[in-house]
Amino acid sequence: MNNIINKLKDKNVAILGFGKEGYSSYKYLRKHLPKQKLTIIDRNVNLKESYKELTNDSSIDVIVGDHYLDNLEQYDFIIKTPGISLQVSLIEKLKNKLTSQM
Repeated sequence: MNNIINKLKDKNVAILGFGKEGYSSYKYLRKHLPKQKLTIIDRNVNLKESYKELTNDSSIDVIVGDHYLDNLEQYDFIIKTPGISLQVSLIEKLKNKLTSQM
């Protein structure tokens, strides 16, 4: 547990997909890294209305909409949920940055 927290600490981290697993990742990271800047990335434009605590989190950025997959290379680590399907070329480009709960 501490290894992943130490690896993510002070890094530019994004959670890609914010369903059950993405929300679980968010809660885990907030428990262990409460002030670290995080970015939530999802296609759902109503995400903040569904998860009110995102509005109250001053260390969070939320990227939603049709272009949610743009600029993924800017993150040090991307915690991808299984519901997000990426093109092989994008996976290849991001392979050293992608991780998941698994």
